Amino acid sequence: MFDFDVRYILGRKNVVADALSRKPNGPVPDKDGDLDDWVDSQLDAVHLHMRPITIQPISNIEAAEGAGATDDGSLLDKFRNFKRLAMRHVVRGRQLFRKQSKDTPLVRIVDDIQSRKEIMARLHNESGHRSREGIYRKVADRYFWEGMYTDVVNYVKICQPYQMRAYRRQEEALHPT
Repeated sequence: MFDFDVRYILGRKNVVADALSRKPNGPVPDKDGDLDDWVDSQLDAVHLHMRPITIQPISNIEAAEGAGATDDGSLLDKFRNFKRLAMRHVVRGRQLFRKQSKDTPLVRIVDDIQSRKEIMARLHNESGHRSREGIYRKVADRYFWEGMYTDVVNYVKICQPYQMRAYRRQEEALHPT
C-alpha cells in the first residue's frame, strides 16, 4: 500500500529530529505542580493564633482538665474532615469543582442562588420542560450544590408549561361491594 525505504541516520547528523524524539535539556515546567504542591503543604500546615492568657484559679484548671483532652481530639477530627473534603475539590480558572469519581467529569459548585435559578431555567427550557428526574439528572451531571434535588423539584412544580402537559394519573374512587 505504501512505498517507502527505512534508512538509519546517525543522531549527530539528524539534527532536525522532531520534538517527540528528543528530551529537553532543562527541566520541564509543571504548571499545575506548583499549585498542587502549595495546596498539599497548606493542608498539612497548622496555623496557630496566639491569644493572651489570663491566670485561672487551680480549681478551674482541674475542672477543665478532662475537657481539654477531648478538645484536642475534636480539633484533630475537624482537621481530618476538612482535609478529606478539600481533597474532593479542585480549583480551575477561579471556579471550584467537585470530583465525583474517576470515570465522571468534574462538576462545578454553584453557591449563588440566582445562578442556580438561571441554570435550572436554562436546562429545563432547553430540554422541553422535562420532569423533575430528567432535569435533576441534567443539572447533577454538570453542577453541584447542597439541596439541589429539592430546588429542582420546587422549580418543576412552578413551571406552568410542564404542569399543563404533565401526565396526571387519575385514581378512581373505591366503591365498597
